[in-house]
Parts: sequence; structure tokens; C-alpha cells
Amino acid sequence: MPRFKRGVKFRFDTVRNVWIILAPEKLFMPDDIAVEILRLVDGARTTDHIVDDLARRFDAPRETIADDVVAALDDLSSAERYSYDPTPMGLIIELTHRCPSNAPIARIR
Repeated sequence: MPRFKRGVKFRFDTVRNVWIILAPEKLFMPDDIAVEILRLVDGARTTDHIVDDLARRFDAPRETIADDVVAALDDLSSAERYSYDPTPMGLIIELTHRCPSNAPIARIR
């Protein structure tokens, strides 16, 4: 059953008005297809349940949906954001820590 790894959160960002995945020191903004899949990832639903739900909601062939869901979850699993028994991501932004002086790197001698 697909589920988010510990420390990874999927939520709606009201500031950006988009769904995001928050991971340690990273922010991911999945595309619309990935969002539909990720909204069903709860650790309780199997991949088959996710495929059935999406095929029913979008009135699409189950085989087509299954291919998309498995490819998306495999892609996300290989990026280690998920645990999967497992959409292309849109934009990846890396966050960096700054020292109190706002310099990007603090040097220690």
C-alpha cells in the first residue's frame, strides 16, 4: 500500500494556491495528474483501490489509469518520498539554510 514516508507531508498551500509535497529541506509541486493520485495515498488504500477510484471518477479505461498510477508511484518511490509495495513532478525547489547574517554559507575556521 502506498503511503508517504515519515517526515513527508502532502498538503494544500493556501499562499501559493497549489498542492505541495514537503520533504526535509525540499518542496515539490506536483502536476494536476499527480495531485489526483496523491490525494488518494493514505496508507490504507491499495494501488488497485486507487486505480479503481480514479477510473470510476474520470470514466477512463482501468488499464490506462493503472499504467499512469503505477508509473507515477514508481517515479515518486524512486525519489524516496514514498514507501511503495508505488507523475511526474512539476517543479523541484531546494531550500537552503542560512546563517544569522543571511549569508548563504557560514564558514568555520
